[in-house]
Amino acid sequence: MKLLKPHALIGLFIIAWGLGCTAKPEETTYNGVSLRPPGATEVNGALPQNAIYLFADRDFKGNISRIENVTSQPPGLTERVGARADNMTSLKWDLPPGVVVIFYTNADGTGTQFPILGRGQLDSVSKWAFNDKASRWAWYSVGGRTSSSASLERGMMPPQMAHPTTNIPIDTMELYTDRDLKGTLKSISPLSKESQLEYHSVGTVNDQITSMRWNLPDGVLVVFYDNIDGTGRQLAIWNKGEHPTVSPFSMNDKISSWAWYRLGEPSSR
Repeated sequence: MKLLKPHALIGLFIIAWGLGCTAKPEETTYNGVSLRPPGATEVNGALPQNAIYLFADRDFKGNISRIENVTSQPPGLTERVGARADNMTSLKWDLPPGVVVIFYTNADGTGTQFPILGRGQLDSVSKWAFNDKASRWAWYSVGGRTSSSASLERGMMPPQMAHPTTNIPIDTMELYTDRDLKGTLKSISPLSKESQLEYHSVGTVNDQITSMRWNLPDGVLVVFYDNIDGTGRQLAIWNKGEHPTVSPFSMNDKISSWAWYRLGEPSSR
């Protein structure tokens, strides 16, 4: 769903008016650093650092798969989620500063994605169209730390299947309506000057984006969303690169909004 019907829009307006706000990510930052994705809450109960717990059912129930020592695995390599692939409905996690984990529907990193960061929990992934779809995962280092390690430095790489790109200023992304960076261009620069606590519309290229390129600052993660309120399918980018087409990620002509998150340590900002 991209554009809401009139009666749905009226309902949203009433809710927004009552709350005194418009649709936006929840307040999940501290000193400018993102603590967790929108919709996630603080972890309830014990959870080891550098770990992810996946639950088969809503509300952290059912069979559980544990991924521990996340950053001890090779970065960027799509790993199995365990014996119960395609069976994640809720999850808890605690990731090191500057690290993002992407869940993939397919072993080769194609299909829809589900990114997590910081420390948090989600009692259901249904509103992002990812229920029972996680078959692989990989971790990456986005940066933004005051100190680092050899393993985190190895994790400084672009997203899966991103191509190298040149001649694009820092803090910029370019969105195109056709393959191979052609067609109508929507340029956003400097993107980190935009509000960190809003879902931003892609404007006139809504549901038309086919290719993109970007050059993001250290520690910045951008997530594109299928719907204007940050729900539906997702596609995450960081570092520097380009996608000649977003079709492998099931996002061709699907993107309606985006938001950016600063990963790392609050003390480093």
